[in-house]
Amino acid sequence: MGDWNKTIEDCLVECLEDLKEYDFKRCKDKLSEFRYEDRSAIPRGHLEHANRIDTKNLLIKYYQNDTALNVLVQVLEAIQLMEPAYKLKKKGGQIGVALLLNSNFTTIAPDPVPVTSKVCFDIIGFFKTNRSLTYLNLRGKNLQDSGVKYLCEQLKRPNSNVQEMSLVECGLTSACCKDLRSVIITNRSLTKIELSNNKLHDNGIKCLCEGLRHPDCTLRELGLWSCDLTSGCCEDLRSVIITNRSLIKLDLNYNNLQDSGRKILFEGLRHPGCTLQELSLDGEGINIKDYQKKFGLKR
Repeated sequence: MGDWNKTIEDCLVECLEDLKEYDFKRCKDKLSEFRYEDRSAIPRGHLEHANRIDTKNLLIKYYQNDTALNVLVQVLEAIQLMEPAYKLKKKGGQIGVALLLNSNFTTIAPDPVPVTSKVCFDIIGFFKTNRSLTYLNLRGKNLQDSGVKYLCEQLKRPNSNVQEMSLVECGLTSACCKDLRSVIITNRSLTKIELSNNKLHDNGIKCLCEGLRHPDCTLRELGLWSCDLTSGCCEDLRSVIITNRSLIKLDLNYNNLQDSGRKILFEGLRHPGCTLQELSLDGEGINIKDYQKKFGLKR
């Protein structure tokens, strides 16, 4: 966890050093009266003569690493320093991924061992203390269906800000698709999911398609390459292509869809209700707008 601590401190210092002297003083003044949940504010006397490094140390001392970054973001927003607050929030999301990947998840990857209750507890705790997380990359981590179930419970919470998530090669099966379907319906911030190189099979995709057809779905990009799919799921995918108004990119490369499955998908692409922009199939990306022009279709 040493690298994680160092990264948090570096980001705090960089943010404070980027502030003009006047804004730095305003930031310290606000910190002296800012209360986070049940924690006391940093005493004004400690902040009055503090430089950037001192202020960073005080943030860590009073709020610990898990919340110091969030506190500074909220303070900057409170004094209308929106640009540095946004930059720090973005870095916080990147750091959050580093924390997650360097925490107890490393004990379940790459060896295929069950997700323990301790790891599931860490997932819950992680989301509670890292609300600025926007990009979650768990590629290659052997979460399995049980781990994804706990993950989805957090993603369905209203305070989840995750926008992009990669679960590529995580040992998943069709059993996790019901939980993912629920996330697709309820999470309004999630716009991109990578589920590639998992054995989801046709029945798993059929379940996901139920979520993709839901009017509350806001997902824009979905990766499903090498998911052991056949032509058996193409009717459901065609219905998504026709009815979904948010999805713009769909990756189906390296699946055994065969000619019959591809024919069904292309029927969907020619439907006037299709708003998909790019379909990856057979190792190439198909520009839907250009494809429709060949048939004299207008979007």
